[in-house]
Amino acid sequence: MKEIRNYGEIKPIENRTVEGYALIFNSESNDLGGFTEVIDPSALDGVLERSDIFCLLNHSKDRGVLARSKFGSGSLTLEVDKVGLRY
Repeated sequence: MKEIRNYGEIKPIENRTVEGYALIFNSESNDLGGFTEVIDPSALDGVLERSDIFCLLNHSKDRGVLARSKFGSGSLTLEVDKVGLRY
């Protein structure tokens, strides 16, 4: 059995925040089975304020809900900017 070790600097964590983009506008997706998608910047107009959105571990409620934005407020912060949907 091969053992692999990873050494890194241990730093104190001030908060437990994950940041990134849930989707990117005007960018062609990978092949989705014979087709691709491009998301228009207007696709989310008015949607976040009317939606109950979950951030899930591995896309499964059974694995755990990490954060939630219910009708625009909650522990999940979502923002639409010129790039896409940022969390």
